[in-house]
Amino acid sequence: MARKRDWLPIVAWAVAVLFTGTALFLLMFILPKLVGLFEELGVEEFPLPTLVVMHVSRFLVSKWWLVALALIALPALGRTTTGRRWWQQLLSDRSRRYAPFVAALLGVVAVPLVAAATFLPLVTVTGRLAGP
Repeated sequence: MARKRDWLPIVAWAVAVLFTGTALFLLMFILPKLVGLFEELGVEEFPLPTLVVMHVSRFLVSKWWLVALALIALPALGRTTTGRRWWQQLLSDRSRRYAPFVAALLGVVAVPLVAAATFLPLVTVTGRLAGP
């Protein structure tokens, strides 16, 4: 029987991949449609977190090929001697042990941030349209 210590990193990586995929889906497909809706409604001012998320979304939509290339190139770099040495220096044994948990935590933080930054202006616009 597998001990808890053996399967916990696998679960953490699964959660990290799930949340990262969700955040990317929101940034690349949902947010651009909402930005178009805001522009049609004439919204000109956005809160700072919304502006940051909008710029990240625009970058991901316009430069998706660059992100995909980086995701392919980084593991391939680890197969070379120089790249392997660089990865070993970057990821010590201790940091490898905690990497899945840090990735899962970043995913857990990213999804609500993207959702809040996306829907906060929507609530504001709805309030303006509804009137006092």
